[in-house]
Amino acid sequence: MKKRLLIVANPCSGKGRARKYIGKIVNWFTKADYIINLCFTTCHGEAQTLVGELGKDNDFIVCVGGDGTVNEVINGMIENNIQKPIGYIPMGCTNDFASSLGISKNVKKTVKQIINGEPKSIDVCKVNDRYFAYVASFGLFAKSSST
Repeated sequence: MKKRLLIVANPCSGKGRARKYIGKIVNWFTKADYIINLCFTTCHGEAQTLVGELGKDNDFIVCVGGDGTVNEVINGMIENNIQKPIGYIPMGCTNDFASSLGISKNVKKTVKQIINGEPKSIDVCKVNDRYFAYVASFGLFAKSSST
């Protein structure tokens, strides 16, 4: 039986890099026998909304974007009690979260890892009303560094 896959893509991530690769990404998943539900975000917060509305109807979710997009997807999943595997194809400018997990910046390699790999658990924390999986900074003069 084919698996249903929700792809939430931010076409503006990485100066349009996500838009450049989305056709190939969809093609690779289709060849691996997935039914694709592709959604593009158009504004801040929309990834969270899309996941909340469509996530339960799919077997798993793939985020195509940067650290902010994956953060919105995680928030949408938790707030809507969606407990499904999530894949992350990093397309942002820095991709700190992907680097911390050892996710390749090679798009084709990452898609293959999502298709053939085993899910890993990660910690998710909450500050006030927002969840995060990588870094949080707060306070009057808080600053986060990236490497």
